[in-house]
Amino acid sequence: MSEKQVRFRTSGITVMELLFCIAVIVVIASICWPLYLASRPVGPLSGCRSNVKQASLAILIYSDDYDDRLPLSSKWGDMVERESRNPAALKDVEGVPDGSFGYAFRKSASGIQSSSVKAMDTFAMIFDITLMTKNAAGELDSLPSPGRHDGKDVIGYLDGHVHAMNVP
Repeated sequence: MSEKQVRFRTSGITVMELLFCIAVIVVIASICWPLYLASRPVGPLSGCRSNVKQASLAILIYSDDYDDRLPLSSKWGDMVERESRNPAALKDVEGVPDGSFGYAFRKSASGIQSSSVKAMDTFAMIFDITLMTKNAAGELDSLPSPGRHDGKDVIGYLDGHVHAMNVP
């Protein structure tokens, strides 16, 4: 009499297969995590920087059209609005009431020739201000302190670059 040996095969997975699947998932997650962090929105500061950049470029376009002269500080917003093609670019996106603006043009830059400025990369031209009117003008001592954007204020320079900085 021979006994039949019966083998049962289970349909489950082995511990090695499980560990391999977990390792693959960990590798994929470690590759995707930095991409996820980089794709998150950075908040209103990026919107403000974008608006100041657009307003700065509109001022430079205006200057180019008017014999290298910067707009008058008393009506700079009206003068560059058509150059920007985006009226919202003259409005801050954070920390200002609806219908307010929040940006100012530097008074000492009113009507000057931009080519007369020696260090364009350090000459602040447009910046956050505590005044909320459309054609606000002032100097850098009127920056909001602390800044409206997580303690930072946004400044646009005559060479076209924009910088967010902490104000003491």
